[in-house]
Amino acid sequence: MATAAAWRAGTRRRVALGPSAALVDVDPAAAATTAAGPAADRSHETDVVVVGSGIGGLCCAALLARYGYRVTVLEAHYHAGGAAHGFVAAAKATPGGGSGNGNGNGGGGGGGGSKPVFHFDAGPSFFMGLSSGSTNPLKQVLDAVGERVECATYSRWIVHPPGSGDNGSGDNGNRNGNGNDNGSSSSSGVAYNPKMAPTQLLSQPFPCVADAAAYSQQIERLAGPEALRQWRALERRMLPLQKGAATFPAAALRADAGVAITALRFFGLDAAAAGLVAGQLTGPFSDVLDAAGVRDPTLRALLDLECFVLSGMPARDTLAAEMAYMFGERGRGTDRIDYPLGGSGSVIAALVRGIEKHGGRVVLRAEVDEILVEGGRAVGVALRPRGGLGGSSSSSGDGSGNGSSAATREVVRASKAVVSNASAWATRRLVARHTNAPGALLSWREWHALADPHAEAAGQGGVGGGGGGGSAAPPSAARGLPATKPLGSFMHLHLGIDAAGLDLAAMDIHHLFVDSWAGADAPRDLDLPHNVQIASIPSALDPSLAPPGKAVVHAYSAANEPWELWEGVERGTPEYERLKAERAEPLWRALERVIPDIRARAEVVLVGTPLTHARFLRRHRGSYGCAISATDVRQGAHPGWPGPGTPVPGLLVCGGDCAPGVGVPAAAASGMITANTLASVGQHLGLLDALKREEVAERAREGARAAAATTGGRRASR
Repeated sequence: MATAAAWRAGTRRRVALGPSAALVDVDPAAAATTAAGPAADRSHETDVVVVGSGIGGLCCAALLARYGYRVTVLEAHYHAGGAAHGFVAAAKATPGGGSGNGNGNGGGGGGGGSKPVFHFDAGPSFFMGLSSGSTNPLKQVLDAVGERVECATYSRWIVHPPGSGDNGSGDNGNRNGNGNDNGSSSSSGVAYNPKMAPTQLLSQPFPCVADAAAYSQQIERLAGPEALRQWRALERRMLPLQKGAATFPAAALRADAGVAITALRFFGLDAAAAGLVAGQLTGPFSDVLDAAGVRDPTLRALLDLECFVLSGMPARDTLAAEMAYMFGERGRGTDRIDYPLGGSGSVIAALVRGIEKHGGRVVLRAEVDEILVEGGRAVGVALRPRGGLGGSSSSSGDGSGNGSSAATREVVRASKAVVSNASAWATRRLVARHTNAPGALLSWREWHALADPHAEAAGQGGVGGGGGGGSAAPPSAARGLPATKPLGSFMHLHLGIDAAGLDLAAMDIHHLFVDSWAGADAPRDLDLPHNVQIASIPSALDPSLAPPGKAVVHAYSAANEPWELWEGVERGTPEYERLKAERAEPLWRALERVIPDIRARAEVVLVGTPLTHARFLRRHRGSYGCAISATDVRQGAHPGWPGPGTPVPGLLVCGGDCAPGVGVPAAAASGMITANTLASVGQHLGLLDALKREEVAERAREGARAAAATTGGRRASR
């Protein structure tokens, strides 16, 4: 398989996009779908239109194409991937040949006016199971369409707790010199002392390891023998849930009666046994913790953090099914987390290839203005006139779009279905005229109780334009329905740095910084502003992301940046620049705990805000997604995560705003379930047979690799 550098050189080209983006990678296969030029009419007929090219939308489209349907994916951005897209930025060349940084200071490197180019992930993720046999839905989609992603592997991430000394005290994210990064080093954190308070125990950086045995050792060292006993009880409690989650992988699920055939016939009695724990899987993870007797505050704090990183919510709000999947991956014994070489953009490129080689299309810069409903059924979409990212002027107050006449609009008609991978709020807005008019046919009671689409449409136009949200009370409130709230937004700091003198090979790729623990001595919600921040140093695993001697660094606040601080602020104004600098400062301070002189090393500085999220990722209020609490659902305070169906016949949804929730594995699973629902049961069973064959082949390949490694090790020791 080609190296990441060769892949980038051979299959990507760069397109100038202006000062804010510098350069952005565009997959030529996707770009070719728009090669007809700006004057070409994009109207056409297809079987299924997918609105949006996030992980969920691309996975859905890839499977539908593999099932044999004509599929068109419409993406408003200038490249595919949603929150998982990749982009590049170049340092500014100075007259002396060095590179200037975003702070206006001169930097080293790049003689003769050259511009070092850095490759970034828009939103880095913890990928597991991409490089080996796994029930990871993303891996199963790639297998189904015959695509693979080359990965580097690692086994841990570093947690920097409140008050940790870092930079010289404990383990601040450098692997041992012998390459052993399993977290067993006695220098990693403070050892358990029964006289210490929980916050004292978690006072030094420590590794979290993607291996069940090593993770257990770490818990005992940090929290003591009683916490370990409770952890063991939790592991036992999770075993049937893990089996249930594995028995019902997304590949086997569909949202109609056919699931009785695809699940029961394929998994037999195991499926029936999994049904016994279905209620627990759909409940909050905190219920599982309580039932297992997990009371230790240190252990609860660690598990709350894991939930928050996965779902943007603590254990009381996170679905047990999501954690069952993570427990299963950690317990597989592979001790491996994957980083896709070339960044997350290489995953997106693989999905796009899978779509197109099975006859589908991915159309970029194609903003959907309205989902067309005729005779009570979704029949296609109308596109907004071209006008750059964000389209033309904002939508009209009645949610009907830009007011173009039907004769001038470009229309993509779908004979089978329209699938929205846009946010839940944007999807509601796209069909607003059909659901909110007096005497409308359709009720959204069983789907989402969302904010008033009219108020949002007046604030921001187009699909997922973010929107100010409006101040009008949502119609759901008048009907006594609960409102679905968005999760918090993000601050991002993308840096291209001079890495001279840094031992990148010895650095860990991921770091989590916690300002205050929830459930410890001084309880505090994990989602308070800047309480949890995450840093990624992908150059530690993939040097090709930056020029020689340089490195890529990304820090972000994890779904805890308040939209309210940014509401009404205009991009490009002095107020906006001041707020950017102020809100990015905690990210700089977090990074200085790992690389003390990182400000002086920075040659490229890109600050992303909730407004950036709203504009480029089309997220409502710049959010991570829907804040649907599993506890609220269990108590009947919220109707719960919607499935693929909507009240509009012919309109389905997928992505992080529907079951099983937010995050890459969940979004990919949603895409699979939606595609399976549109396919016939016979087609679905054929796919499951193919995936079973691929699973057997993958295990054989893994066995061969393990045998070769063992043989090689024996020869080396002779």
